[in-house]
Amino acid sequence: TWVIALAWINASVALNDDRVPATEASSTKVDSQGPVDQMADETIDLINRGFREIYFSSNYKNVVLVVGNTGAGKTTLTKFITGQPLMAYTKAGRYLIKDADNKISHETTSISKTIFPEMFIDYVTNTAYFDLPGFSDTRNASIELANAWFMKLVTDHVDKVKILFVVNYSSLRSGESRTDFK
Repeated sequence: TWVIALAWINASVALNDDRVPATEASSTKVDSQGPVDQMADETIDLINRGFREIYFSSNYKNVVLVVGNTGAGKTTLTKFITGQPLMAYTKAGRYLIKDADNKISHETTSISKTIFPEMFIDYVTNTAYFDLPGFSDTRNASIELANAWFMKLVTDHVDKVKILFVVNYSSLRSGESRTDFK
């Protein structure tokens, strides 16, 4: 599915030939503000923002990609591993963790806060980690497509990749949810 989505996005962004758009070649008119056009525009806007927001370093060509479902704790784990300041607290009987720049979602784990991959460096081991947006993002299809594009963008800029796959403890217990780890 990702390959098809990436090919579609790549074709949308980089089409430079003399083809006639389908809307001009057909007598059937499509509402330019329809849901498909809106999703395509949102996806391309996100990708363009990603080119401005995602930073790479030529010093770190071997990286660890931190991947998993939305709400699994990728950002929390990445910040913990790289020594970023974190604070534990309790709220409504739950133990939660927050960070100084408010990138960890602490109100609910069903809404992702990570949009663009972010590189964190563990200076003790000199290891670069990319905290990636979650799979099964709860916001919309444009973000899901852009997430796939960003993952490819990161891998295109590095030489070697290790993958750290983060899962919720509850997803390891069979039969709890459709998103269980199998």
